[in-house]
Amino acid sequence: MDKTTLRTTMTARRRALTAAEAQARSERIANHLKGLLEWEQIYHLHVYRSYEEWREADTTWLERFITAEWPHIELTIGDVSRTAAVPEAVYDVVIVPLLAFDDECRRLGMGGGWYDRFLSAQPQALSVGLAYELQRAKTVPVEPHDIALDYIVTEDRVLMRSASHP
Repeated sequence: MDKTTLRTTMTARRRALTAAEAQARSERIANHLKGLLEWEQIYHLHVYRSYEEWREADTTWLERFITAEWPHIELTIGDVSRTAAVPEAVYDVVIVPLLAFDDECRRLGMGGGWYDRFLSAQPQALSVGLAYELQRAKTVPVEPHDIALDYIVTEDRVLMRSASHP
């Protein structure tokens, strides 16, 4: 499946979720993410701003969680556009949105390339994608500039790329 068709398919799958279904799945994703990261070793974290109307995996809980449990973490909430400048700060963890993923932790985004540019400038950062299982594809088509993620967290599991950080 080409990228355009895959984007259309996955956008439709995500939008077919009710708000309640998306929230329930997002809560399970949050629980997996809380158990995955070594919070005490994180000092700078970037996370995407989720949009309920897009039925993205919710990230609004993260600010409350970090403020309450890990106040030493400097949190940046990204609200990016295709033309936004890539941040120059150095991050320990970058949490990214996606439309589709595969078992090799390859990610398909909205098509602007912003997160690929950002991740290529953050080679030291642990990269984590948040998605619903229904966004899983057999294979995500890639181009040389596409950056695979270290982890993908869904409501059912945590996938790790084989060449991931230790």
